[in-house]
Amino acid sequence: MKNRIDSIHADGIARDLRWPPVAVERHIGKARRYFPYHNHNYYEISFTFQGEHFLKIGNQQVAYGTGEICVIAPDTMHLIHPAVFESEMSEADEVWVIGLAPDFLQKPLIGRRSAIVVLMGEMQEHLRNNLQLLFEELAEPETNWELVQPLLTVTLEMIRKPIARAEAQHLICDRSDLYLCDILEYIRIHCCEDVSVPDLTGQFNISRSSLMRMFRNGLDLSPIAYRIDWQISVACRLLLEGGLSIQQVAQATGFQDVYYFSTMFRRRMGISPGQFQKSVELDLHRDCQYKNQHEKEQAQS
Repeated sequence: MKNRIDSIHADGIARDLRWPPVAVERHIGKARRYFPYHNHNYYEISFTFQGEHFLKIGNQQVAYGTGEICVIAPDTMHLIHPAVFESEMSEADEVWVIGLAPDFLQKPLIGRRSAIVVLMGEMQEHLRNNLQLLFEELAEPETNWELVQPLLTVTLEMIRKPIARAEAQHLICDRSDLYLCDILEYIRIHCCEDVSVPDLTGQFNISRSSLMRMFRNGLDLSPIAYRIDWQISVACRLLLEGGLSIQQVAQATGFQDVYYFSTMFRRRMGISPGQFQKSVELDLHRDCQYKNQHEKEQAQS
């Protein structure tokens, strides 16, 4: 079974979609969608054709999965994690993600809400086809933006009506506090430097009680728990890239004790760093087999 994440213009997402204004990811197989609290200045639109996840904003948690669309507004502090552990994930998982710069739209995709979940319903196959066409067009060496624009417009228009109905019926979450976003950005930049609560109160001229209340109301986490979450996300990226031992990854992410690192990793990911590393190696082997088979089939045709 194929198990891969294909990205188009992934470097655009890394640059907060300054250019190009749209990016597409296609998660096939056991899609690892665990992202500690973060924010970005573009819309994130997830189309889950198979799989189950949780979206968390502040102390509110929303489940979404097969047959649903999750839209997250720009500058919204959020966390996404799978509803099941890696070992329990379906081999048939399929998640498409669009990153979209708000300037690309004539009108906002969602109104006052920071995030919303709606059903695909009868649009499911049409959406999959549109996403496939959009993905293929963006994959071209010379992207035809005159073709991308109508494809994207049609896709967005298909989901605007269910979004409008959902916004009229209930409210999902309020927008995040921008001051908190600045603090979290500081923690992310310095996450491997053992940033403490006194460091944060001094850096941002805020009392300890105000800081803790802000984190509790905004994230339902402590500052240290958030820092560890982000350290684990960095560790996952290093393990995905390969080339480092578990002890080296622990040290690179600010953990002086590899056993403590392993405990924190398992608590958040559901598996040990070693198991995660082995699953990555297996995925890469499968990806290589899939690529070789695909190239062989193309050569024969």
